[in-house]
Amino acid sequence: MSRVGQRLLAAPPWGRVSLAEGVAADSAVVVTLVLGRPGADVDGAAGLAERWRGSPQQALLPLVGVESTADSVALHHAAPTGSTLRELLDAHGQLSERQAAALFVDLVAALQRCHRRRLVAGAVHVDNLYVCPPGLDGTAALRLQGAGVALVVAAARGDIGDDVASLYGPSGSVAPELLAGRLPATTSDTWALCAALAHALLGRPAFDVPASTLLDHALRQGPSPDTRAELERRAPALAGAVLQGLSPTPLLRAGALDSLAAAVALVLPEAERLSVEGGEGPWARGTPLMPLAAYAGAMPYGDRFEERVALLPHAVALDEQEDVVDRARLSAALRELEVQRALSRKAQQTHERTGLKLVVVLLTIAVAIAVTWVGTRPPPTPRAEPGSGPARLRLRRAPPPRPVRSIPLFREEDRPKRELARPPRPRSPRP
Repeated sequence: MSRVGQRLLAAPPWGRVSLAEGVAADSAVVVTLVLGRPGADVDGAAGLAERWRGSPQQALLPLVGVESTADSVALHHAAPTGSTLRELLDAHGQLSERQAAALFVDLVAALQRCHRRRLVAGAVHVDNLYVCPPGLDGTAALRLQGAGVALVVAAARGDIGDDVASLYGPSGSVAPELLAGRLPATTSDTWALCAALAHALLGRPAFDVPASTLLDHALRQGPSPDTRAELERRAPALAGAVLQGLSPTPLLRAGALDSLAAAVALVLPEAERLSVEGGEGPWARGTPLMPLAAYAGAMPYGDRFEERVALLPHAVALDEQEDVVDRARLSAALRELEVQRALSRKAQQTHERTGLKLVVVLLTIAVAIAVTWVGTRPPPTPRAEPGSGPARLRLRRAPPPRPVRSIPLFREEDRPKRELARPPRPRSPRP
């Protein structure tokens, strides 16, 4: 169905979460956009997301579509309807052992099937588990939203980073090894599921300690002695499996999910399990969950965010803070645009200078070639005169030397004169 609108719900460091609403109220889709990092396996992340697509398990809200590009993966999950488990517990209070078993039976079985396929759900906590609204038959009583997103983020970005709460939930619902920086595994799903079940049985978190000391407390001690005693008193059949699932190390949790499934089957009679799993809906007459129907809401997923913001006493301050953030982002974008323009101008000038230098070099080479060609040209061949016989070469004669005019050493008047001049001797006539 075509979407008529999309609005942003959250902006974690690893991507964006938005709601794409359709014409019908039940056609809304939660779009989780995961932004990949350079060098990370984005294709592998898309392949991992495809393994969750079309899952027939009713306790998991279905993944209806996967879109991937070279640097991002978008997961389209069906938007949930109804109250969260935390809202149900706040309105009703703690649950009995039979009610908790009936509420979690389908989710326990769904996680067992996922773990057999080596799929880690992640984000199993009371704020991400939605109670089936009344009138919706053939659906599990408790459904998990956004299964598999955590490992898709880890594959697309190379690691989870420091923003653990946006992927796994609040600190009291996160396994100790995840708080220490390790990747999620099937044993971390078991820990989170047992923490949510303990919350439902106790009406409060199993680890009621400050978040700063939660990691040390959960790793070294596990649940406190008072919590253990209260769990054993309120749920004697489920307490052993729940406490095993809350063990500090993953090795001690091995087999805890199978033990929990066996304990749930022991608590629920066969007829009650058939009424819950047989398609009649969790609120059918005769089920342990029927008294809880009055506390299960039918709120659309989109209205949930509007109500939360409206109930905040500092909603105006949040709006102003968002405006400041938007202006800061706009300023940063404009600065980046100016930098890009300056780099573009510099690149264009460098290109022009390079072209001019190339033209000068080409002209210099052309002039050098011309000068070299003129200097190496052979002298002209002398022409031959036409005539009979062998042709005589017409050579250019050297001009005759110019006569040198002698210069007299003495002038005529400077010559010495003889004092006695002899008269000329007469010639005798011939006979």
